[in-house]
Amino acid sequence: MKITAILLVLAWLAPALGVRAQQPDEERIFNFIKGTPAKELDSALPKMRFERWLLDVVGKGVELRWSINDCGEPAGDAHAGARRDAPVCAGVEAQLDGGRAFQILLTIGTRQKGIGGKPKLRSVIVQANRRMFDVQRLRDLPKALEPQSTP
Repeated sequence: MKITAILLVLAWLAPALGVRAQQPDEERIFNFIKGTPAKELDSALPKMRFERWLLDVVGKGVELRWSINDCGEPAGDAHAGARRDAPVCAGVEAQLDGGRAFQILLTIGTRQKGIGGKPKLRSVIVQANRRMFDVQRLRDLPKALEPQSTP
């Protein structure tokens, strides 16, 4: 448990410290998320691996950037944060042509309990046509990413 907490803290600090190399535990987490059946994240999706489904949506030439983060939660009061079991997310984002981009956050655990259980969709944010908007379900991502799409 202590090792997991230390690794999570290092993963959160790594971007701020300019560290880019992935740790073995990060790689294992990313492989787990990438291999999760898309159907487990949205019942309307096929049983293929999440990463494969996502690459089918955005195109194989698009670079997916994976990260582990605090789910976008504000830091808040340090004393309150110590009592609260803050979530941990795996994120994937990409830039597409035409100024389009997206970020998907999946809840993968908590700071106190560690990483575990089934990943759960937390949010999908799309930037298209100079606007940012939320997409409620992964099944709606392909339409949201269409060049002339509006929410």
